[in-house]
Amino acid sequence: MITLYLRQAWAMMRHNRLFSSMYILGTAVTIAIVMIFFIIIYIKLGPIYPEYNRDRMLYLELIHFEINDGNSKGYTGASRHLYEKLKSVEGCDAVATSTVGGQLSVEGLKNSTLLFTSHTFWQIFDFEFIAGKAFTQQDEENNIAAPVIVISDNVARQLFATVDAVGKEVKIQNIPHKVVGVVKGVSGSTPSVYADCWIPVNSRLKNERYHTREQILGEYKLFFLVSKGEDMETVKGRISDIFSRFAQEQREGNKYEPYINTHLKYMLGNEYGTEDFGFVLLLFMTLLFIPALNLSGMIASRMNSRMEEIGVRKAFGATNRILVSQVLFENLLFTAIGALLGLLMAYIFALMTQEWIVTLLDSVNMNANYPTAVTVEMLFNPTVVGVTIVLILLLNVVSALIPTIYSLRHSITVSLNHKK
Repeated sequence: MITLYLRQAWAMMRHNRLFSSMYILGTAVTIAIVMIFFIIIYIKLGPIYPEYNRDRMLYLELIHFEINDGNSKGYTGASRHLYEKLKSVEGCDAVATSTVGGQLSVEGLKNSTLLFTSHTFWQIFDFEFIAGKAFTQQDEENNIAAPVIVISDNVARQLFATVDAVGKEVKIQNIPHKVVGVVKGVSGSTPSVYADCWIPVNSRLKNERYHTREQILGEYKLFFLVSKGEDMETVKGRISDIFSRFAQEQREGNKYEPYINTHLKYMLGNEYGTEDFGFVLLLFMTLLFIPALNLSGMIASRMNSRMEEIGVRKAFGATNRILVSQVLFENLLFTAIGALLGLLMAYIFALMTQEWIVTLLDSVNMNANYPTAVTVEMLFNPTVVGVTIVLILLLNVVSALIPTIYSLRHSITVSLNHKK
């Protein structure tokens, strides 16, 4: 029976090419829009390399300060001193810190991004080590005397023509660093971890800059990996409490306000809230009903022209169940073809506009010159594709079902004499 329905649907599609083309194109455009939106959401919030723990992450990137002389206020990062105070906060599996290396350059590379990180950085972010391993706490403590470095596979190929670079030396500002690990390169779409080289924070290359009157402000970003089962807000409150106690130790009259964010808030930026993101999501879902209504109108028009056919089939004993099944299978065939075309359109668009897609809806990448290529993992995630297809399938089924049921309510006599 299913084979017969599909053969009838194929014959119907070939016979009514204009209707079929318009329906398939409408489905394809809807699929493409939904897919692109879900790709953007997945890049922002989904578990992608190497940020597989985004759902358990807290970030302290900015501190708003007002110094009591009345002339100094603004936003800056955290200090190493603050990191030392917070690195043992209860309810976290690990706390890490990082800061960008600024104008430092790697000998032999035209452009390179360096990131100074703590050894706990590798416990929070799940990098894939192609060779060697991450630097340890001991490496970090001994880094002044024996500098070490972790590099990406791209850097390894450029400098040594191989990814097996463990034990080799990389010179930065004429200081040789021993390679202890080579990792799979990351995309600029994960700006918290993006770099070409990762160096321990305890380094001869790092000149700490502290404010002269307090030790709370600096240039570091702090990462907190909340333990499984712990409440995010509770841990966030513990961080705030420790911060407040440390802030009270600073010069009297100074004011400090930390921005401790979940991953969603961190990606949106401090000027936006989760309610703004919810509004965007609601607006998007509302817009989906526009093509759904158009498709429903097309099917209603098509069913109106098939009233005589419906009347004849009813007269020969066809039940409403059989007629509805046929229409739904026709719709399924059109939807399947439209889905394949829509996925192709979405991937082509995503690849052509990947820099725009990566920076949309957030403020994290806006001022960064990182390469923002989307990866296969971001585009071909089974969950994203599956949710997209199921959503469109439901919309199309509802679009077909409503006008079909309405048309079948007419009696055989009314259907046969529809155009008279």
